[in-house]
Amino acid sequence: MLWTRMVFLGLWICLIISGQSAANNLHDQMIRTAVAPMIDDEIKNEVSAKSHAGLHLSLIESKDLPAKITYRIVPVESQPPKARDGKGPALLEPGLYELIVSVDQRETFRRKFQAFPDLHSNLRLSYTKESGFALEQSIELPQVKFQKSRKGVLKESYPILEFVAALMHDEETIQTLSVLVHTDSGGKEASNIKLTQDRADEITKFLKKKGVDPKRLMALGMGSSRPLVPNTSRANRLLNRRVEYVLETVQDKVLIGKTQ
Repeated sequence: MLWTRMVFLGLWICLIISGQSAANNLHDQMIRTAVAPMIDDEIKNEVSAKSHAGLHLSLIESKDLPAKITYRIVPVESQPPKARDGKGPALLEPGLYELIVSVDQRETFRRKFQAFPDLHSNLRLSYTKESGFALEQSIELPQVKFQKSRKGVLKESYPILEFVAALMHDEETIQTLSVLVHTDSGGKEASNIKLTQDRADEITKFLKKKGVDPKRLMALGMGSSRPLVPNTSRANRLLNRRVEYVLETVQDKVLIGKTQ
């Protein structure tokens, strides 16, 4: 069943990092400590997991990442994570949360994100010395299939886009949905950018026909500029050919101060 693939059981945390391994391990431990009450990777019964939300937190780390960082995730308009009758770690309840980053015990960055029922969200936390911290949220859905080397969406993928349209109608907190289409590094990049832009336009065109306000949609063809994995094998190239659904909520981003 299509929606079974959309159920993410519990909360998982991952780091995508560069630099010295000691520093990487430190930030790995910090993030895990911050969200430990919400981690549950032992659920086997999908029925009991329904109505809960999944989260995958990645840290894109630069060599300039400051020391003495702490992270907190707190509920804003949702219930605190609930334990499963004392039989294990808590689960992330759907609702509005806030990720708070502090440096030297000084709050430096905070950003709200939405946890959706039965959906897995990817949170991409990044840092640069020039801009400070930033957070990007995307939702994970089965991949849209296109006609080979063309922009057209295959009919078998229509239910996925109908689900996205329904989500936009139901979740008024989503101010803008950016549809990012990626491909692998094969071929000329100019052609890759055009193809991915045409495909992104096709997806937003479908959503508009389903009644989604055009002002809430953005189509972005990314070409091969943001690979998930190196384009060194057929399997990796397939992973890099993907569609991302990046969310902007009504709540503003707040950058309290850059870290010197």
